[in-house]
Parts: sequence; C-alpha cells; structure tokens
Amino acid sequence: MFLSMMSAFAQEESISISKNMRKGAVIRMKNGTFRLSQAPYGYYLDEKGILIVQQEEAKIVQRIFGNFLSGMGIQEIAAELQKEHIPKLNGEPIWSYTGILYILTNERYIGDELFQKRYTTDTLPFQKKINRGQKKQYYAEDTHDPIISREVFRKAQELLKRKSERHGHQNNGQYTFTSLIVCDECGTNFCRRIAKNQRVLWTCRKHFKGKHLCSMESLNETEIQQCFLTLYKKLTENRQEILGSYLRQLEELKDKDFMAHP
Repeated sequence: MFLSMMSAFAQEESISISKNMRKGAVIRMKNGTFRLSQAPYGYYLDEKGILIVQQEEAKIVQRIFGNFLSGMGIQEIAAELQKEHIPKLNGEPIWSYTGILYILTNERYIGDELFQKRYTTDTLPFQKKINRGQKKQYYAEDTHDPIISREVFRKAQELLKRKSERHGHQNNGQYTFTSLIVCDECGTNFCRRIAKNQRVLWTCRKHFKGKHLCSMESLNETEIQQCFLTLYKKLTENRQEILGSYLRQLEELKDKDFMAHP
C-alpha cells in the first residue's frame, strides 16, 4: 500500500511538472520567444537558439521549391537528390516523399514559425501527437531570416492544393504498408525508403537510426507484396476453413458474454 501511495504521488508530481513546463512553453509561443530544440534542414541553431541559414543546405531547399514549381513531382525530386548523394540532416543521402513534402509545407523557410504543430498528452504515458485542432496554435512572423520568398511559398501551396484535389489521397505521403509493418524485435513501425540502387525497402525506424538500437534487417517491398498476395490467395481459397472457424469462435464468445451479462 505504501509503495502504491508513493508511486501515485510520484506520478502526480511528474504530471504537475509536465503541465507547468507546457504552460511556460505556451507563454513563449504566444510572445514569439519559443526556441526550437532542433533546426529544420537549411538552418542551424546559434547559441541563443535562433535559426541561422546554412548556405549549402539552403541552396537545396531553393532547388526543391524551384523544381516543384517547374513541374517535377515530389517523388521525382526525392529520387534525383538521392541519386546525387546529397546528404540530409543525419548525413545520409536518403530522401523520401514525406521529407520533400515537409520542406514544401514548412513555413519556417519564409522566416515565420507556427508553434505547437505537435503536442504532448496530459496523462501518463506521455505521447507526442500531431495537433489536428486539439490544441491552440500560435503563428509568429519574421522570427528569422527566410530562405525562399513568400510568393514562391504561396505558389507552392497552391500547386500542392491543386494536385491534392486532382489526385485525391495520392499526395498525402502514405503508402500501402504505412503503419502496418511492425518490428518483431522492438515493436517499432517500419518506414519506407529508397536504397542507393533504387530498390524500395521497408526498415525498422530504430534500426534506421542506428543498428545498435535494433538488429532487424530491411525488407524488400516486392517481397512484402508477394507475401501479401500469397496470404490473400490462401485466405480466398480456404476462407470457409479459416474465417468460418474464426467467426464461430467470435459467436461463442459473444454468447458467453451475454450469459454472463444478460
């Protein structure tokens, strides 16, 4: 009982500290003094936490916007940068649809900052989630030097919107197996990437960050597709034996639950 009480106190104290820290962060967001912990591609943080333009990376950002407005597709841009072995933030020349789309939609490249794009849940275990209206967001203008003009950024957003309306969900950065492949070793979702030889691979996110974090090897997308088709064919041919038995078990569980809670 004593241990349970102490654990409860510790949990409440942790939640209280977290809430106070978030309140302080929100105040800084309101007055535009909130500082990032990591700079986006094209910038670096000085000793005061201000975003400073990284000239070589800034040229790549300008090139991405220029190519996109010239008619190149997002996946095509990613493949070209990867083919040229241009490094990203982590030093690896691995570019993806999601990464290019993030650059094209990031307001920081025009010198502004939108705060609280993500938020942390209020209860344990704390989780980072995308802010889809659950929390108030704050927009600050001219907080740092821009890499591209507002006009170029506006045109890119208009083009993205037109493509989205024309192609539906094809431009949302989601793939067939997104969030569906889970690492058997560490439980982390796999992410899609393009290897140097242009092979499409699915890799454990932890393994991608460092092989010492997870030893799970990458999977070839064509092999995953083949496995899926094989499984689908087996289910189709043996649906009565497999699915029939499964449905009967569900019905039995439902009947037992009804008898226990009439």
